[in-house]
Amino acid sequence: MSFAPPAAVLPGPTAALRSLVVVAGLTVALMLPALWNGYPLLYFDTVDYITLGFTWKLPVYRTAGYGLFALVGWMTRTVWATLALQSVFVAYVLYEAKRVLVPELRGWRLALVCGFAFVLTSLPWVTSTIMPDVFAAPAVLLALMLALHGDELSGKRKLVFVVLLAVACVAHPTHTAMITGLIVCVFVLDRLARRGWPFVRMQLKLLVVGLALAWVLSVAA
Repeated sequence: MSFAPPAAVLPGPTAALRSLVVVAGLTVALMLPALWNGYPLLYFDTVDYITLGFTWKLPVYRTAGYGLFALVGWMTRTVWATLALQSVFVAYVLYEAKRVLVPELRGWRLALVCGFAFVLTSLPWVTSTIMPDVFAAPAVLLALMLALHGDELSGKRKLVFVVLLAVACVAHPTHTAMITGLIVCVFVLDRLARRGWPFVRMQLKLLVVGLALAWVLSVAA
């Protein structure tokens, strides 16, 4: 009787577990300012998004998308749930961006980039705040992954990325406008690349689908 090594028996679950651990670690790192503070960071606008779940009244100067996202806090009776959910969202997008956009980034270089992002930028501070601003950067990363590597992604990951892009856009109207502008840029650069200009070929289909889904979700919200 012979036994195969564990990696050969369960390569899928092992890789999935490794990914889960990485995303969980990134999630905790993104929440460090809130954990250190002892409570999620708040902004002047935060109260409107939180109370939307209780009053179902939407102020004309707020957006329903993030307000409905904040319902997670209402359902669990703690804003920590909202913070945890948005932190997982950002952590997963960062993890996928590394895999898709810069797979060669490893070792000390990866540690250096992560250290720069978590110590010398506002990334963890924005993620630790109950505000829709946290979805701006993930929206751009998702758009880039779909535009540059959409053909290389599996059907499941395409679906996940498109849905996440729509959610990031729904969080705030400015994100929708930003992605619309990015789509225009992708269209122009792709056309120039077809004419021989030194640009990378990109695709619009998945970006347009994500933006269209965002509009549907916005109206529904």
